[in-house]
Amino acid sequence: MDLNNIFVFDTDFDVSVVSKEQLEWTELENVLWKTSVPFYLPNGSDWAEWTPRWCAEITNLVNSKFLEINPNSSIELYQMFIHDMPKDVSTTRTIHRDWPMINTWAAVVMLKGAGGLNFYDKFDNNTQVHAVDFKPGRILIFPSIYWHRVDSVPENRLSIGMLYYSNNLVKSMADVLPLCTCKLSKDRLICDGSHYKIAV
Repeated sequence: MDLNNIFVFDTDFDVSVVSKEQLEWTELENVLWKTSVPFYLPNGSDWAEWTPRWCAEITNLVNSKFLEINPNSSIELYQMFIHDMPKDVSTTRTIHRDWPMINTWAAVVMLKGAGGLNFYDKFDNNTQVHAVDFKPGRILIFPSIYWHRVDSVPENRLSIGMLYYSNNLVKSMADVLPLCTCKLSKDRLICDGSHYKIAV
């Protein structure tokens, strides 16, 4: 894992304008977090109609941070999620990758509450290599293949997760994943490790 590919931006985004109740998101149940994870596909036909102004402002803000990393990069947002995590929810077993492909980037916008983001070298809680504290208005951008999870949640935590496609954001992705040798799936080039037992 190249920590130089984890970018942190502190912004003055007015988090007081955020209201989850305004959204008409499709909801996915997340069993591990014991909560629902509303999501929306920006390329859908109802994006402009269903998306409140603050959500569009966040999109524009995150887009601008990608261009700060590389003004010549081409980026495409294709998924957004709202992570509304209740206080004291257990996050120990939620280590994950947002998407196991090397040309996809994750952006996390921290809005309200507490609970930083920990990064891991492997699908193993004992391999933490980096941590970023929670701060309202903070934006993290990193390769979606990086193992990570939310730290402890001492108070209700609200954030936005976004997935972008870009094959030219940085000059080199030296931490390309090896092909999985589990042989559980012959169709996937890159395994997400979900079948491995996590070390707690």
